[in-house]
Amino acid sequence: MRKTRSRTNIVEKSKPVCVIKGILWGYIFTTVMVVLLTFLLYRFDLADNQIYIGIIATYILATIISGLVTGKGIRENSWIWGSAAGFIYFLLLIIGSVIVNQELSSIREIFTMLALCIGGGTLGGMFS
Repeated sequence: MRKTRSRTNIVEKSKPVCVIKGILWGYIFTTVMVVLLTFLLYRFDLADNQIYIGIIATYILATIISGLVTGKGIRENSWIWGSAAGFIYFLLLIIGSVIVNQELSSIREIFTMLALCIGGGTLGGMFS
């Protein structure tokens, strides 16, 4: 008796779709974390440095999630695609910040945020 394997259609996902999906998941996580930080600020009257730490942790974890989802979808060179997702996350964050605040942050903060976002995306891509 011979075993037959059923054929499955393997639909290859396009790389831009995987990157967009990863970034979307990162921003969903960011939204949840911002709501949580807002609740914590309201409930416990947190200091500015505690909020800043929460925001930095949110950036890192969100880009790790973005890189992880992107890397899982693409599979090859996932760390590169994870870093691309982190970079696009950073760009959207900067654009949103400029629209809301009508000004840029200091160069030091921008480069720190860039390093955190690309590093988190790369790390997420490596974990995928």
